[in-house]
Amino acid sequence: MSTAPERDPAKQLVTARMLVAMFESQLTEYADMSDHDREHTDRGRDLTERLPGLRQGHTQWVARAQALEDHIAHTTHHTP
Repeated sequence: MSTAPERDPAKQLVTARMLVAMFESQLTEYADMSDHDREHTDRGRDLTERLPGLRQGHTQWVARAQALEDHIAHTTHHTP
């Protein structure tokens, strides 16, 4: 059984950065909401319910993006 080849790290980094931005956008949206909006709007209740996962996802994807950046920096050969 063959496995699919791993995606190019640069392409993975683009995806990781996109996901970090998505999580940051939702966390910022939540932070900018009033307590009233968090409790009394559909969007506020949705974000409140998903907040632990948003924080965990953000942490995970920031770490993944950093790992990919480090990998790319160490495997890219610079020619003078």
